[in-house]
Formats: sequence, structure tokens, C-alpha cells
Amino acid sequence: MTYRRVALMVAIVAMGLASGTATNPAAAGVLSNVAAFKPTSGTEAWGYVPSQGNDDQVWGSFSHGDESYDSWWRVDLGQAFDIAHLVITSRDGLADRTNWAILRAYGPDGVTQIGSDLLLSGFDNVAPVRLTFDNGGAGWSGAQFFQVGGEGISVPYLHVAEFAAMAEVDVYPGFIAGVTATSNNTWFPDPSNLDVMPQHLVDNVGMLDQGGPVGDPYALHRELNAALWHTDFDPVEPTVTFDLGGLHDLGNMLVWNIDQPDCLARGFKEVLVETSTDGIAFVPVADQNGDNPGNATIPMSPGGDAGYQANVSLSGVSAGYVRITGLSSHGDVYWGLSEVRFYEPGALPDVPPGDANRDGRVDAKDAAALAANWLAPGGTLSWSQGDFNDDGLVDDLDLAILAANWSPGAATTTVPEPAAVLLLLAAAPLALLRRRRN
Repeated sequence: MTYRRVALMVAIVAMGLASGTATNPAAAGVLSNVAAFKPTSGTEAWGYVPSQGNDDQVWGSFSHGDESYDSWWRVDLGQAFDIAHLVITSRDGLADRTNWAILRAYGPDGVTQIGSDLLLSGFDNVAPVRLTFDNGGAGWSGAQFFQVGGEGISVPYLHVAEFAAMAEVDVYPGFIAGVTATSNNTWFPDPSNLDVMPQHLVDNVGMLDQGGPVGDPYALHRELNAALWHTDFDPVEPTVTFDLGGLHDLGNMLVWNIDQPDCLARGFKEVLVETSTDGIAFVPVADQNGDNPGNATIPMSPGGDAGYQANVSLSGVSAGYVRITGLSSHGDVYWGLSEVRFYEPGALPDVPPGDANRDGRVDAKDAAALAANWLAPGGTLSWSQGDFNDDGLVDDLDLAILAANWSPGAATTTVPEPAAVLLLLAAAPLALLRRRRN
């Protein structure tokens, strides 16, 4: 590796972190959870923090008040919305710590009350209970803040396991909304299990674009354990069938693989993708997989909050149903996916070469992904790991692609925390400069 290439690598990474999205004008509207991942506040007790309550996660996650009778929890939606209804989940086995709490909505000033008090009730001591509430059928028009508790709690230790505020938001142009999903194999397929059902693949849970426009192809999926679907132990050709809600001319299918760091090998790998007009007779799409099994491959997620891993072309297909059959995983005995989205022809913008995380920009996040996999052996690296020319390696060819497409204005004063490989690369040009001067 020459001095110039090392210097270029270090200069790019040192330019700092920046993020951005590239979206087209959005069309209205679908109901979406505008409370997801929004700022929260409240009583902190027993090691629990208020953000545990609107993080799209259920397993072991809930806000926890203290032993007083005036614990409270509040979420700021960031702007005023016309809320259609709320979906609240109680902690399993302790519903009496959510029942009989007062719920209030407030306007943008956080003080002016919107609508009347609502007394929460109906939760039962089973795991978990998820109920829908409205305000006398009228909703909450112009609400920005919701608060649970503060008074009216029948027992101490207020708990809110999950809080969703559903409002109509814009839809990304060409995104097919309202899709439903079913599967022939689901882990613990019990109605009380609300965490890993196939509908999570299409309900936007875990996605960072729930405030709109929903369907943004650059949206990241959060690293969560209750916003995905996976199979039972050691499945045989598990399938997920997507009902598009009518006949559509299709362009692309984007797939977000499982992104939990300890479960990455559960992600689907080789798959068979088929389409149908009636949900009965299915036809495979054109092969995009060469000599590998099936007609498409879903690369492993890099873990963490991640962009999509696969863009499967459905060009020229008109269908009302799409079916994915898993032929192999990335090595685990459980298989699964995080999110699947469908688009009409021409809806997807081009992903810039060098954009490893597919957020619409080529910046230090992408340089960090490339550096973390620099010259890694094996020949099986993917786009999200810095292999931008699809040769299975991350080398100076990929570095040149990243540098040539660096996003204008991507530099900030914030420097990413370097991995060990970046520290070595950062030291190299200084040593070479000293040698030249000598």
C-alpha cells in the first residue's frame, strides 16, 4: 500500500461523521408510530431509564417508576400530530402497575392540555398485554407530548413497556404500503407472542423513518430483538408470503437482514424469490444468483443500525404476492429477517458508489466500514463491508471508489472513534513523512 493511498485513507476517515438522507417529494399517508425513538423523560428508578418505553422493543424493556404514587413518563413527538390512537403495552405479569394511571396529551408548549384525561385500564397479568386507546373516538389533534402517570396510580412503580402514537404520515413515492406477511414457520407461534411474528417484516417496527416519509429506502433498521421475524429450530425451506394488497407493477424488493450482533448468522442467505397474481400459482423471478442455490442472495448484516443488505430486482413483474423461500442461512440453526420493502418501477434512487450503509451519502461512516475490513481474507466481503466493486475483497480499488464519490459537505469537527486498524493507518503517513525528511 503506497504512502498516498494510506494518506488518502486517513484523510477521509478524519474528515468526521456526517449523515443525511436523499428523498423525493413524499405522498400522503399511512398510519405510523410517530413516538418511536423520540425523546422521553420521567421518573428514573431501579436502573431503568425513561427511553425504555418507546424503543420498539419488548423483551426486558420497560420504564420503571419509583415507589411513590406520582411516578410519571413523558414522550416528546418532536412536532404536533393528529394522533388517531395510542397502542400501549404493559409489563408482563405486572399490569396493575399500568392500570389506573392517568394519560394526558399536551400541545407544542408542553403545558396546554389536548383533549381530556384518559384513565388507563384493561391490562391483565399475562405477558405482555398490548391495548389500543383513543380519546372518545376523536383522537388527539395537535398533540406533541403524551404523559402517563404523575397522579392516579393505584400502586407504586409505574411501568410502561411500550408506547406507540399512531398518526398519518407521508409515504415515500413509489413505496408500496399496507403489505401483510405470513409464514409457514415462526418461532413460538402463539398469539401472546408479539415479538417475532412475520408481520414485523412489513409494519415498519424498528425502522428509523416512522415519522415519515415511511418507505425511505435509505432508512436504517435499529438493532432490536423484538422488531423482526425468525423461525423455529433448524427449519426446512421456511417461507414468507407477502400480500401486496392488490396488483402492482414492481421494480425492486429491499431486504434488511437480522442485525442483532449475537444473531447475525441467523440471517437468510440463498433464497428463492417468486411472484404471483393470485397467491396460488407462483413463478420464480429472473436468476440473480449465478451458480448459487435459488435466484438471490441476502448478504449478512454488518450488525447495529443498518441499511438494507439486498436489492432484488423485480423489474417487469406485475404481481399481488411475493414469496421468499429460505434455502440456507449464514450458519445458525434459527433463520430470520428484519424488514422487507417493495417499490414500484423507478422509485429507488441510485445508491452512490462507496455508500456502505446506504444512507445516501459517502462519508466517514462508510470510510470506517471500509477500514474495518481492509485486506480481510476470505474473498466473501459485501458492499456494506466496503467491497464496492463486488470482487469479494476490500482493497485500494474500493478505496478509490469511496474517495471519488465523497459527499460534498460531509466533513465535521467530530472524529469517529477509530478501530485498531485505523490507528495503525493513521500512524503510517507520519512515519513515512519523517523518513522522507531524513
